[in-house]
Amino acid sequence: MAFDLSLGGKTLLEVAFDIDAHGPLPGAVNLWFEGASPVRNDSEERPSNPRKYVPLLGAGNAPGSHVRRFAPDAACFPTWMAEQYGCRGSRGPGECGACQGGDTCGDPGDECGDLDFSRPSLQLALEFCGDSNPEPEVVIDVQEVAFLSLGCLLSNSQ
Repeated sequence: MAFDLSLGGKTLLEVAFDIDAHGPLPGAVNLWFEGASPVRNDSEERPSNPRKYVPLLGAGNAPGSHVRRFAPDAACFPTWMAEQYGCRGSRGPGECGACQGGDTCGDPGDECGDLDFSRPSLQLALEFCGDSNPEPEVVIDVQEVAFLSLGCLLSNSQ
């Protein structure tokens, strides 16, 4: 998966999706990548698998059809990745666009070297945490997840 910076970072990620909801979104919509981690040297398993995400839409965005493209350095590292794995992006919270809270993005550096995102599991999540009763009904239909070669895109734009 050449989208991951640790594997070359030579593709853009394109996600096409439709959202059906009765009004603005009650929470952010993120596409999560779950990787794998080796067992610690002391034979204890880590508490969870490493995960990072790309933010598709923010709370309050309108439903409808959407297409989003992401460069490899746009993937967001949640703050707990730094706590559990010592893994964070090279750009801080104010520099990462739609990443949430204190999350980072950018080149993960050598600290993340033992994490494997070569065959990630994908999870689409509506990050809703509210007091709404009943909970809002939101239907998300993923049309396509594609990887676009940066080389082809650069040569076609010249």
